[in-house]
Amino acid sequence: MANNTFQLSVLGENRTLDLKVLPEITDSFWLNIKDEEIPKDDEGLQDIYYGEKVKVKLVVSGAEEGQELVITVKSQDDSMELAESEKQPFVLSTKVQNGEALSEPFYIDPIWFDKENTVTYVFDVKLKEGDSVLAENLPEAEEKRLAPVGFGKPDLFKMDPAKGYSLERESNGKKTAYTGGKMEEIELYQSWFEDDSDELDTAKKAQIKSYFESVYMTRLMGWSPSGEYGNAANRAKIIAAFETASSKHGVPASIMFTYAAGEGMQLRCSRGPLTDINKPVQSFQAFGLDFFEEQAAGLKKQGYLSKSFDTKVTAIAEEYEVKGKKFFLVKPVKDFKGGDYAIVRLKGGGYYTRSEAADGGKTVSVYPVVFKDLLTGIEGACAVYAKAYDDAQASSKKIGWGELTQNQKAFFGYVKIQKTSTKGNAELNRYRPKPDANFYDRKYSPVGVLEIEAIMDKSYRRYVAWRYIRLGKFFTE
Repeated sequence: MANNTFQLSVLGENRTLDLKVLPEITDSFWLNIKDEEIPKDDEGLQDIYYGEKVKVKLVVSGAEEGQELVITVKSQDDSMELAESEKQPFVLSTKVQNGEALSEPFYIDPIWFDKENTVTYVFDVKLKEGDSVLAENLPEAEEKRLAPVGFGKPDLFKMDPAKGYSLERESNGKKTAYTGGKMEEIELYQSWFEDDSDELDTAKKAQIKSYFESVYMTRLMGWSPSGEYGNAANRAKIIAAFETASSKHGVPASIMFTYAAGEGMQLRCSRGPLTDINKPVQSFQAFGLDFFEEQAAGLKKQGYLSKSFDTKVTAIAEEYEVKGKKFFLVKPVKDFKGGDYAIVRLKGGGYYTRSEAADGGKTVSVYPVVFKDLLTGIEGACAVYAKAYDDAQASSKKIGWGELTQNQKAFFGYVKIQKTSTKGNAELNRYRPKPDANFYDRKYSPVGVLEIEAIMDKSYRRYVAWRYIRLGKFFTE
C-alpha cells in the first residue's frame, strides 16, 4: 500500500499528512498449471476442463513489494452465485512481486459441472490485512472469465488414491484422468461421463477399457450388439425384439439384453455358424433358463407371457459322461408343430439334473426347453428376466427399502435370476439398505458365504456390462 505525503497549513501551522492509497488491479488473467494464459476460441470456449487446476494472475499498480492480497474465487450459474459449501468459495493468498500477483492453483471441482447451464468462475480481491476490497467479480471483461467446457474426454484413466479425480496433461498433449479407487466415486463418474455428458460417446477402445478398470475396478464384459449376430439385419431384429419386450414389461431393453448376453446369448448366438437367428436355441445355453418349462405356466398367469406361447412337442436328450462329468446332447427338433418351444426329456425318461453352487451342491432336476428360434427365445427369456426385475422391486418394498434406484434394479434383478428364494426376500435381505450403493463394496454386500459372494460377483460384472452397453445407445432405454 503506497503512502502519499501532503503539506497542510492549519491556523498558521504547517503540518504533514500521510494518506495511504489502496493498490489498483489493472488487469487479471486465468492461467493453467504451466502458467500459460487460458484463451478462448472464436466460439467462446476455453481449453480448460473440470478436474484441472488453474491459477489467478493479477496486474497491480500502487502496491508495495510483497503486499499480501486475498483472492476469493466463486462460481456463478447465469450470473447467480452458486450456493456455498465446504468446497467453495476458494480463498487464495498471494503477494505482489514486480507489479504482479500470482495465486496458488485451485482445483476445478466437477461437482459444479452442469451440462445445461455453463458455470462461470469469477473472483474478488482484497487486502489481507483489514477489509479493504480492491475489486469484485473479476475479470471485468466477459471473454476473460473462466468457463470450463466439460471433461475433455481423457485419453486414458488411471487409478491413484492420492490424486482422486484430477485431469492432467502430458507434454504430448494427451490427457489422463485419475481416479481415487473408492467405491463411492462410481456414482459420480456415472454422472460425469455416462449420464450427463458426451465425453465417452465416441471414445476409443483403450479409453473405455481404462475407464471401466479404473472407475468400476473390475474387468469389463464388453458385450455389445455392434458387429455381432451375423449381419446388420439380424442385429436390427434382435434389438427390436428386446425393444418389444421392454414396451411390454416396462424394463429397459438394455438391461434385458445384458442379462441375456451374460447368460449365454452372446457366446451361443453371436458369431460363426451360430448366427442364424432362425435356428432353434436351447434355453439353458442361450439364456440361462434351466427351469423354463416349470416357470411358463406362472409367467402366463401373471401376464409376462402371452397365453398362446406354448409347446406342442418333446425334444429327446441323451446323457454322456466324459472324465467323470455328465453331459446332455439334445437331438434337433425338426418340427415344432406350431408351438414356440419343445420341452426336453431324457431318452430313457426323466429330466436333466445338475449340481451347482446355486443349489448348495445338491443334485436337482432342471427343466430347460428348446425355443424354435432366437427371437422366440428372447421373448421367453425376457418374461423370466422381467419377473425377476419386478420381484427385486417387490422385495425391496417388503423389507422396507422403498423404491430401488435404476442401478439397484439392474443389479438385484440379476441377483434374483441367479438365486430365487422361496421366501422371496432373502436375496435383498443379505444386503444392507445403503442408498445408491456400489455393489462390490464389502461394507454393503454379504460376506462369509461363498455361494452368495459368487452370485454377488457375477451380478456386479453384469451390472458393469450394462453400464458399458448403455454407452452404445443401441436401445431407447
